[in-house]
Amino acid sequence: TTYFFKYVIYASSMMAALFHDMGYPICHFLNVRDRISEYNPTMYMFTNNAVESFDHIASLLRSSLLFTIISPDEIKEAMQRHDGKYNHGSYSAVAFLLQFYNSGIIFSLPEEKQCAIEIAAVAIYNHTVSFRIAKEKSTEKFYQPDFQQNPIAFLLRLCDDLQEWGRRYFEFSHQSDVPFCGYCLTPSVSHSDDKNGVVRYS
Repeated sequence: TTYFFKYVIYASSMMAALFHDMGYPICHFLNVRDRISEYNPTMYMFTNNAVESFDHIASLLRSSLLFTIISPDEIKEAMQRHDGKYNHGSYSAVAFLLQFYNSGIIFSLPEEKQCAIEIAAVAIYNHTVSFRIAKEKSTEKFYQPDFQQNPIAFLLRLCDDLQEWGRRYFEFSHQSDVPFCGYCLTPSVSHSDDKNGVVRYS
């Protein structure tokens, strides 16, 4: 029993840490698709089959822990574009699970490995959920990672936030050009001033 729980905790934590951002390329593709559709509306017919894709995904993952404790409607909502952005956590969790469910290999693994994969997927899904105060009459569908309910998701989010502090971000434009400094020939670093809504470059 001790081995089982120790393995699940270590393995799920490690998998969540390694794969929690694997949805970024998918979100990048979706953003490019949206920009193409804005440029030429008829392209939307060739680049979008989100409804059919999600129905297929939900049918493959309906027995997973993620789709058991979180309703498919809520997951589908999380995978929609909000404020011009896609939630890479929801895409990372689904893409991670599909690696095991699409081939059916999940069902041939030992119980402790199945359990670790399922818990890792939930942690990955939760790591981008916005922190907010829960209210009794709140209509919010999403919930924040809570240490008592899901310590692995909570610690993943904490570590993910901590490693962002003081990080320098290089600026990439919508044209995928990287502005370089003409003097030192290094990429420009953007400094956001949220108070005044100004972005400076150095």
